[in-house]
Amino acid sequence: MKKSKPAVFLIFGLTFFFGQIKADFNNQFYVNEIFPSYVRNSKYLNDTLIDSPQKTYSDLRGYDLYLIGATNLSKQIITVGNYTSNFIYSLDEISSDTYNSGFMTGLRLDSKMKKRSNYSLEIGLSKMNPGSKYDGGDNLYPFMGNFSKFKAENQFFTFSSSLHLRQLLNFRINTKEKIFFVLGPSIETRLSGQTNDNLINRNYRLFNVRADIGLEFFNNSFFILFAHYKYGLTSFTKLPVITNLNSFNLGISVNTKNIFKKYN
Repeated sequence: MKKSKPAVFLIFGLTFFFGQIKADFNNQFYVNEIFPSYVRNSKYLNDTLIDSPQKTYSDLRGYDLYLIGATNLSKQIITVGNYTSNFIYSLDEISSDTYNSGFMTGLRLDSKMKKRSNYSLEIGLSKMNPGSKYDGGDNLYPFMGNFSKFKAENQFFTFSSSLHLRQLLNFRINTKEKIFFVLGPSIETRLSGQTNDNLINRNYRLFNVRADIGLEFFNNSFFILFAHYKYGLTSFTKLPVITNLNSFNLGISVNTKNIFKKYN
């Protein structure tokens, strides 16, 4: 049975994510198994293969792995420019200056480096259904109203990876609950194909970069409520068409330590 593109990318992302976490912890095991004792006792080997990973992880003040579920409200702003094609689309039919809802799911790793800021690494799969606002447009008055020769995709999947720095805000609700301000970049990979109209000129790019800003409410490391605004820094389409994708992500992250607590 043929696997869908979103599923393949999600499996690949999860495999790479956990592989990187596991690799350094296994260094000690591989050294002990492969090298004899007199080689293991050498200063160079201890510094490079044993001490270095241990020093790195000793700086980490623990980490928490979360499952993410969220809804995304997204809108794309399209500037057609001097794009030409044989297609004509009425703006009354394809333009909607609204944020439409989709969904997002994924994994999140939270940690902290000594003497440095809190941070989180996040990977996720999103279904986007953005509203489409077209800036400009042509018209052939009185024969035809405003129209565009380009029509943006309004349903697609993306795979994203994000790095967020977190700053604890001074006010607290109580000792167990905290509020953080978060800021950081995210890179999105388009997983869905293009419609035949756009496929002719291959109008869409594979990657998109966005800037994230938001607030997060922590409840004693059990769950996180978050609200992130993601602003498009690059265009998802090739010139002369410029498409900026902006969205709000509203959701919850649940700590896996609590989900699987009874199995520990």
